[in-house]
Amino acid sequence: MSSKGPITKFPADGLRTSRRFISSHNKDGKGVFVVDDEGDHHKVMVQGEAVANIIYSTDRNPVDMNDDRDLLYARDNEPPIHVANGSVVRLIDFAPGMESPIHRAMSIDYGIVVEGRFLLTLDSGESKVMLPGDMSMCPMFLTPNYEGT
Repeated sequence: MSSKGPITKFPADGLRTSRRFISSHNKDGKGVFVVDDEGDHHKVMVQGEAVANIIYSTDRNPVDMNDDRDLLYARDNEPPIHVANGSVVRLIDFAPGMESPIHRAMSIDYGIVVEGRFLLTLDSGESKVMLPGDMSMCPMFLTPNYEGT
């Protein structure tokens, strides 16, 4: 992972390591944990101004969970920003003052602030400050901008 900004790895310095827990069913139909780790795919983005951890991704809807096909897909494929007819769950660390590139959402985007403070601005100029625990939902084709403050 190369970078020019302050972030060189996941998690960014000063943030605790996040764990992901993925469950499935055993042969008796009982729920079991099948994944307990820090994620399969970590990617430094925007010249070290952010880093993403892919928590889970799918390549279709409905998801094929037979024989853990969904888990194998998520493990073996680092998804692009959007997966047509699929889904991606990312945990992203933004450097302070980092502003996401303006982009058009090609899927439904959900944002949840875990730590820090974000300014979510829409292309209309409307904006909201997001604090830990706050959530946003941006429908397809909206043009959001996120800024760590």
